[in-house]
Parts: sequence; structure tokens; C-alpha cells
Amino acid sequence: MVFNADDFGYSRSINQAVRLAHGGGLLKSASLMATGDAFDEAVLIATSLDEFEVGVHLCATQTRALLPERHLPGLAAGGRFRFGVAGLGMRLFASKALAAQIVREWRAQIEAILEAGLRPDHLNSHQHLHMHPVLFGRVLELAAEYNIPLVRMPHTNFGLNARIDRNRLVSKFLKAAVFNGLRGCCLAFHQVDRPEVYLTDHTYGLLQIGRTDEAYLLKLLPNLPGGVSEIYIHPGLRPELCSPQIRRDVELASLISPGVREAVKNEGLEVTTFRRWVDSFRAETEAASNGATLALRG
Repeated sequence: MVFNADDFGYSRSINQAVRLAHGGGLLKSASLMATGDAFDEAVLIATSLDEFEVGVHLCATQTRALLPERHLPGLAAGGRFRFGVAGLGMRLFASKALAAQIVREWRAQIEAILEAGLRPDHLNSHQHLHMHPVLFGRVLELAAEYNIPLVRMPHTNFGLNARIDRNRLVSKFLKAAVFNGLRGCCLAFHQVDRPEVYLTDHTYGLLQIGRTDEAYLLKLLPNLPGGVSEIYIHPGLRPELCSPQIRRDVELASLISPGVREAVKNEGLEVTTFRRWVDSFRAETEAASNGATLALRG
């Protein structure tokens, strides 16, 4: 399983929370915003931590843009992205030019992280915009082009979440329906069977954003299915302008909780990174293939 922190680099407060959570022993992965105001500090933190990997948290809403405005005439104004995620999502169905601008900007964000000396092991996006049917295929292409081995693809288990936390069931059900529908569209209309790019088996956090506390994790961990599971969390020291509703201090507390660490140990769960999981999976697949070849020759 992978505990992953989103929004790394957005602010110094989030950066310090990521450092604290890593010290707690459970957080070994974070998704880095190349457009964040504290990006440079986040790079320094990432390179200083042992057994820590970063991915790219692609942004097209709520932050500054990396490319000059002349390259993003429909996407940015005054150096910042113009639209909220809902408005941008609707415009994407009608504008190939807008989609091309987003891909151009996302390419610049990936290259900024590579130029900082980091080797990202996953892609996802702020507000899950990469799951838009117009963009998802391009994201897979970017992952393959830049040798980034994994892309987040939330598969939302509403039933499990409802058993663990009975709050806000209607809104959770609607969100699960929307994102599971998006997942279905992406799987149906894009070539996802790519040997160089993997998708997570199970992802948790979408229905619990801002409320992934200790009590939730203690109930979730014994119910994790087989395969690789990602639990993504938004640790911080205070609320942030991009998402004031998220209780970041509560989510930080869950990552440094001795009770959660003990539960992980008791359940026999291995906390890893996406790169380690992919490398292990590839090695097992290659060994199995070699074994089958030898058996046929025999």
C-alpha cells in the first residue's frame, strides 16, 4: 500500500506537514505541484528525505501557470488559471485548442520537476482533471513519453466507505457515481493496456477528502483488498486558500498516529512507493515469463 500526500509544494505549511508525516514512518510518497508557490522548498525537502518518492500533481486550476500567457490564451489570465474545474471541464468538450493548451502546460510542469533533479514515479492531477475523457489519453501518452510508470485512476468503493463513515452519504454517492463513470469512460475509450504505464488497483481518499482521520484509517486498513492500494491524504498545518474545507491538520495527525502505525503492522501491510511496487511487479512478471519459457523448452 502507498500513503500519498497531494498538493506538495503548494505552500510552506503543506511542505512542513509532509516532512513531519514522513518522519512518522508512513508517508513515503507525495504528488508535487510544479505550479505551487513553495515548489523550490518542496524540491529541497524531497531530495533530503530517505525512502521518499514524488510524482507530478498536474494543475490547470487554482494556481499560477508555468507557461507565459501568450501560450495559454484560453486557459490563463494574469499568470493564473482562469477557470474552476467544473467550468473548465465543460469547455473542454467544445474546444480542442483548450485541451492542447492544457497538455502543453502539463508538459512544462513535468519538465520543471525533471529539471529540478527529481524522477517522478506517478502522475495525477489537482481536482482529478486528468480523468476528463478529453485529456486522459494524452496523460497516458505523457506518462509513457517521460517514463513515469503509474497514473492515478480512482476506483471508488462507495459501499465500503458508507460502512466506515455514515456522514454525507448522498454527496458521497453522487461523487462516486460521477468518478466511477469517468473511470468507465477512460477505460472504454483510451488504450490503457500499456506495458510501460500502470494504474492503481484501488484508491481511497476521494470520498473522504478532509476527513481521513485516525478513526477512518483504523476501520479502513483491515478492509483493504488484495493488490496495490493508494490512500491519498492532504496533510497540512492549517487550512489553505485552494481548499479551505479540508481539515489538513486532522489528516496530518492520522499519518503520524501511533495507532495507525500499529494497525498497519498488525494487518501485515507493506508501506511502499509506486516505483518500488512497479519495479517489484515487473520483476515478478519477468521471472514468471522466463519460467514459462523454460517449461515450454523442457
